[in-house]
Amino acid sequence: MRHVDGCRSPLTLLLLLLTLLSAAVISAPPAGAAESERSGVLHIVHGDPPPGSSAAPITLYTLWEAGDRHTRLTIPNYVIASAGGEQALRQRAVTVRGTARDDARLDVSSITLQQAQPDDGPFMASANALAVSGSQRWYTILCKFSDVSDEPQSQSWFNSLISGSSTSYPGLDHYWREVSYNQSNIGGSTVNGWFNLPQPRSFYVTGSGSSQTADLSALATDCTNAAGGSSVLS
Repeated sequence: MRHVDGCRSPLTLLLLLLTLLSAAVISAPPAGAAESERSGVLHIVHGDPPPGSSAAPITLYTLWEAGDRHTRLTIPNYVIASAGGEQALRQRAVTVRGTARDDARLDVSSITLQQAQPDDGPFMASANALAVSGSQRWYTILCKFSDVSDEPQSQSWFNSLISGSSTSYPGLDHYWREVSYNQSNIGGSTVNGWFNLPQPRSFYVTGSGSSQTADLSALATDCTNAAGGSSVLS
């Protein structure tokens, strides 16, 4: 994914992925498969269903390991709860134990927080900086499918959403300032796009109805690359 949360740029990258999700179809682990342990940083992404859809939102878990490898995880709610909940686990170094599925995902049965955070590796910049203060610039990328010309909102609409100007109150910058007692803000943030993804919607979104799902990793990678070829990243 080229690290949405762990990029070492001074800008925080916010990817607006224009596909919205429902429950994913997950295969069962092979019969007699043995459990194994893997260590890395746990990354959590929440996906919403399309507007007007009755499908439920989903949560995607990914373990980013040394060498820029990543593994998709299937984690039951009780395992998340027993390890301290999402807030305690998000972007933290963990060891997971589980069984590999046919689709290369890991069906997790337990999670252990590592006491020491690695010095490098994916998402380490943000994992080691849970408390923030001062200006936190967001870099927002707007991407659309190659076969869908519609733009849900204009670039100026997103600028107004993020802006801290008095004419656009309330915005995200106002929210950050208020909940942090004016210790943090997102002043200087930028919105860029719309960029065309290299593939049509059917490449990223599969299934239909309640079985519809999307490849968030491919979306994030392709959206980042589409923006990276322009001057907005300079």
